Amino acid sequence: MKRVITLLIAASLLMFSFSGCNKAKLADSSGGGNKFVTLKMFYPTGTGNEADMQLVKDEINKYLKAELNCEVEIESPDYATFYQKLPLKLQSGEKMDYIFANTLIFFNNLPKKAFLPLDELLNHYGKGIKETIPSDLLESMKVKGVTYVLPTYKDIGESEGLYYRKDLVSKHNLDIKNADTLAEFDTILSTLKEKEPNMVPYWMNNQTVQIFKLDVQPEDEFRYEAIHGLKEFYFDTKTEKVLHSSKMPERISLYKYFEKWNKAGYINSDAATTNTVQYAAAQNNKTGIVVQGGKPETEKNLSLDLGTEYVRGYTTTPKLNVSAARASMCAIPFSSQNPERAMMLINKLYTDKKLINLFVNGVEGKNYVKVDENTIKLPEGVTKASDKGYNPGIEWRMGNQFLNYLWENESKDKWEKFKTFNANAKEVKLSNFMFNQEPVKTQIAAINNIYSEFETPLRVGALDVDKAIPQYISKLEANGLNEIIAEMEKQYKEWKAN
Repeated sequence: MKRVITLLIAASLLMFSFSGCNKAKLADSSGGGNKFVTLKMFYPTGTGNEADMQLVKDEINKYLKAELNCEVEIESPDYATFYQKLPLKLQSGEKMDYIFANTLIFFNNLPKKAFLPLDELLNHYGKGIKETIPSDLLESMKVKGVTYVLPTYKDIGESEGLYYRKDLVSKHNLDIKNADTLAEFDTILSTLKEKEPNMVPYWMNNQTVQIFKLDVQPEDEFRYEAIHGLKEFYFDTKTEKVLHSSKMPERISLYKYFEKWNKAGYINSDAATTNTVQYAAAQNNKTGIVVQGGKPETEKNLSLDLGTEYVRGYTTTPKLNVSAARASMCAIPFSSQNPERAMMLINKLYTDKKLINLFVNGVEGKNYVKVDENTIKLPEGVTKASDKGYNPGIEWRMGNQFLNYLWENESKDKWEKFKTFNANAKEVKLSNFMFNQEPVKTQIAAINNIYSEFETPLRVGALDVDKAIPQYISKLEANGLNEIIAEMEKQYKEWKAN
């Protein structure tokens, strides 16, 4: 863990310059007095439609009224709706006191002064947070010495894994452990297409189309690093040059497989338009393959959620990346009317086991049953977590994940495995490099429009790759691709020198 933290602290060297600084609107040390307040929370959930959401809100508010003399008003849409609504809410100054944030949300909205600085609030009302999160991890969140976001305390290493329904693996004798190339994975999809005509071998959608890292030589697994904050730009650690994915042979090979899979019927026909993610498709027995993070015991979580056993196939080597910490954060918007009480609430999400499990798991006796002090199981008659009335999928998106109850099918040492996972993650070269888009923001806006035109259809195999790629590259270059790359390489050299 010391190695993890040593790497993360370098993130405080981010190269951003912003004019001015928001001032925290601190009240007195009592947290704004004893006045009862309503805090507004906005964060995404898996479905945005939990049957027992109101019941859970009532229990949360009953507890918060006694603890902090406040209540919460929660708006928690599905992921697609959340990402559409949040920029509009921030731009309009809508009153909010807690929001979920990731890298793109944060760095797209920080120049617009959308977030309150948190350092004074942390010192007054967030002492539990400072005692829980390693100080260097907190430091890694700062921009020019100021804290605007707090990371969920969770795994920091990141990897990707393929997970398969166990009954399908056994029934069709699928060699999932050795399926670590596109050709081998193609064989599995072909078998499922033939043997399971009522299922889609590989489900895709128009929002979060999974691109799995197959056919990468071991020595090149960490060669190309994504430049966070922009889509489809990669840094070649061997040449120290920036590449766009449209010019990478590995990506073009992948697109050609997608084109083949689309024509062969391995991909759902509505992939380019549907919002339904793999998880939801698997939940409805439309597919038996899910791409998820390669964290310890992910297959157990899937099995619990989907009501049928899943097993792990090929998984990428975990990498240690500051962006993994920034993938799940929270912030207090500048529009907050009660920042002191908001920080007190956030402090409890990192320190209060009862409260965080109300948010994550729901109401004891209704949405789960306790086995012992730290272990829970599904209620009587419920066979999968998605049917228990409340399954928001926010266990890694909020507060302190290490306070979450363990499910009965999970190992008692799960959280120790997570710490080992972090410690063994391979360090990557650009783990804390963040690109300042301001000098080329006009070109980036144009590039994003072209991305929308080409990337989704390429990822679902709906285009002729040989014809589309030259058109894609031509449009990118005509709209500033080379200027963006030159600016990235310039900033990288400055960052490296520091």
